[in-house]
Parts: sequence; C-alpha cells; structure tokens
Amino acid sequence: MTLNDLHPIERPREKLARQSPEALSDQELLALILRTGCAGQGVLELAASLLRAFPDSLPQAGFEGLRRLKG
Repeated sequence: MTLNDLHPIERPREKLARQSPEALSDQELLALILRTGCAGQGVLELAASLLRAFPDSLPQAGFEGLRRLKG
C-alpha cells in the first residue's frame, strides 16, 4: 500500500497534524522519519519491512544491520 492509496486524512503526516504522535503506529512514525521509499517499495512498506527485520530493537540494529536490507 502506498500513501496515495490512503485517504488523505489517513496519511501519517495529516494524521499527526490532526491528532497526536500517540495516535500513529510505529510503522507510520517510522515512515514519517524515512520520508520516502525506494524503487518498488513505498515508504509504508519500507517501514514495515524494517520493523519486521528488527522486531525487538530497531535502534540497536546499527549501520551494518540496516545496510543489509534493501531500501
């Protein structure tokens, strides 16, 4: 699912402006930080794949751990 697939008020940036950070999922918050996806993978999919790859400790993943992932 891409950001364009979402209704405008359900997009992370608009949701954050309307509500609060607590209203967003980890995936949505990470998508805001990443800003863009990569070829063939939207920002929401990229955020989801990072959270799946490092379910317990994304901050602890380190450069080498993140470098192994596409995106």
